[in-house]
Amino acid sequence: MTDAAARSAAWVTGRLGRLVPAGAEGAAGAADTAARRLTELALVEHQLARRSPARFPRLSRSLDAHLDTWRAVLTERTRAASFARAARARPAEAIHRVQPYLWLRAGGHRSAEGEELLGALIAGGARPRSPGQTYALWRAGCLRRGPDWAGLWRSWVLGLAGRTAMADGPAVYDATH
Repeated sequence: MTDAAARSAAWVTGRLGRLVPAGAEGAAGAADTAARRLTELALVEHQLARRSPARFPRLSRSLDAHLDTWRAVLTERTRAASFARAARARPAEAIHRVQPYLWLRAGGHRSAEGEELLGALIAGGARPRSPGQTYALWRAGCLRRGPDWAGLWRSWVLGLAGRTAMADGPAVYDATH
């Protein structure tokens, strides 16, 4: 597993420029794909950074350089003016769009630009639209107390009842992102 994980991380690192191109989050047509990829990279970086080095020492040594590179790219992208514009352009999707910064923040990495954007969005009424977005806000320390997870998931799933087409489409992605 260690070698496969290291190879996978190297593959991602070698393709960062294509996977999460600079400025794409504001480009017409590419915005949704870029936002999703940036969010997924941030989530994976956060989860891998939380791993136990004592439990996987060889994996830790091979991953650290990759995670540093990913974090640098994520920091650069979330500090860009195009990132803030994309989040502000669609108020209903603002929390979804700012998730890459939320995952960085959950890992202890903050920037003045990210804090200003996050504060403005929350003050402007931006609210999470899925359990995944609520989780990101909670992990980032933006919620005073943890949500009622059972109730949140129950209401989300029951909201999908009778719409089986939604269970295989965007709603499934939205539930976790």
